[in-house]
Amino acid sequence: MTRVTRRKALQLGSGGLLGAFVGLSGCQGIPSLQGNNRQNVSIGQIEINNKDRSPHEFHVLILEHEKPVFWRSYGADGGIYEDGQLQEVGGTVWNNPVKEPGQYVIYSRVDDRSNWTSVNLTEFGRSCFRLIIQLDTQGVLEIFHGGCDE
Repeated sequence: MTRVTRRKALQLGSGGLLGAFVGLSGCQGIPSLQGNNRQNVSIGQIEINNKDRSPHEFHVLILEHEKPVFWRSYGADGGIYEDGQLQEVGGTVWNNPVKEPGQYVIYSRVDDRSNWTSVNLTEFGRSCFRLIIQLDTQGVLEIFHGGCDE
């Protein structure tokens, strides 16, 4: 998992975030996508799910060959519970966040946490992905992935 400080993440507009990732090369850096056996993949949809009762700011970054191709933040309302049962998650959906197939690694974090959760989409032998970025009631952030037809 790559660690990026809040300050470095906020420097995205000036290209600072790319420098932060490049500066973290090695075992803590971004997985190398230079190999010939990596296939291009499409991302049909990204869904943000906040199951926590409190609102949270979700940050999503997609890199291709260590360069940012998508960066969004979204303030998700908290999940709505009735009699202890989740009735509705807070969140949103982004359709076709990147227009062309590529060799993508997706990163996400919540609020101002320093830890990013990541998934290298080229490792699964699938050509199209539907992603769910989910925060549970315990504060655990996960990226779930399935095919576009699932």
